[in-house]
Amino acid sequence: MKGIKKIFINVLAICLVAISCFGLSACKEDVVKVQLNVGVYNYSEDVKEVENKKFSIDLYSYVAPKTVDAVTKYIKQGYYNDTFFYIIDGGDVDFPNQLMLGDLKMVDGEIVQNDIKPTIKGEFENGGRKGSNLTATKGAVGLWRSWNVFDDQSYDVADPSMNSGRSTLFIPTSSISGYNGWMCIFGKIDLTSATNSATLTALEDAFDDDHYKEYVIYFTGDYDVEKADQNHGLTFNCVEKDYYNEDSISDLHESENGQLACYNPYVIKVPVDADGNLTAKVTSVKIK
Repeated sequence: MKGIKKIFINVLAICLVAISCFGLSACKEDVVKVQLNVGVYNYSEDVKEVENKKFSIDLYSYVAPKTVDAVTKYIKQGYYNDTFFYIIDGGDVDFPNQLMLGDLKMVDGEIVQNDIKPTIKGEFENGGRKGSNLTATKGAVGLWRSWNVFDDQSYDVADPSMNSGRSTLFIPTSSISGYNGWMCIFGKIDLTSATNSATLTALEDAFDDDHYKEYVIYFTGDYDVEKADQNHGLTFNCVEKDYYNEDSISDLHESENGQLACYNPYVIKVPVDADGNLTAKVTSVKIK
């Protein structure tokens, strides 16, 4: 009897150790640690050159598992390498208090759209996922989505926009309470880290004074709701703001039925030096 009891106790101990190890492993996997290496121009009188900086982000799988899985996969594919930080500032939309990253690259001096990734179901309270206590405060990391979808006549706010997030990230530079419950906040930059804080400050400073150039992004063509993963059949366009004229652009881009086919123009600020070179560019992203 004592032998059986001893065996039972040993088996129970092994099970508890296994469960404990599994729990520790699961908890570790719930947080994906990511490091971004960025080149940021230092405008101080003593430096005035691009400096290599870095910051780390914690991505929380328990908050948004589908989003973290997708973003992690894109990181491993090198999707965010050579993208740059920018600010949406003007036109039909205005989001100056956040840094954007992921959907734009510069190739041979021209801004181009990065690969279009599939949409992800909105993992936030009003999208149907409960339990997240992450909010859009400074240093948070979220998945950008559209606020609007297109019907037969115009862009209108509607449920399909809830699930329109793809791969573009946004980082608030101040609290944006209106996003809470409406945007997927799935990561945070630890701003108690001197390295993280200094890099984020350098990125914000890249948009000070005249350290940026303004571009207008717009889409042309015939909108096709069935082509969600192909820009809805629309063509991406990006021109310097000084060369954008809505009337002349509209004349150049007519749909097959003669209707105006210029959609959703908005202004972005892109940090560049005097020669037009990017000054807030991601050089690499890796899982730590």
